[in-house]
Amino acid sequence: RKDLQERLDRKVFENAKLYYTMEDYKAARVALKNVLKDDAENIYREEILYYTTMSSYKYALLSVASKQKERYLIFVDDYLNFVEEYPESSHRKELDSLYEKVRKK
Repeated sequence: RKDLQERLDRKVFENAKLYYTMEDYKAARVALKNVLKDDAENIYREEILYYTTMSSYKYALLSVASKQKERYLIFVDDYLNFVEEYPESSHRKELDSLYEKVRKK
């Protein structure tokens, strides 16, 4: 049972992450958030939240100038959620640095 759940968790995470790999950051964020909506206890939760945050950052970065501000605010929300839940994460340094960049804009 546990092994099956692990495999299912991995499969839905990998499927959602595929959008990120294909650089469709808007779709990636939606798909990743849906994974947690369907299963908040997914064992890949930290990675899912990391890729959600990275997706919102890259989506904002690649947006037209007129849309960037609102999209960076979404990144800030995602970042704050991540840091609140995983303050000791190995991804923390990278995300902190992106957050500082965004704050300076």
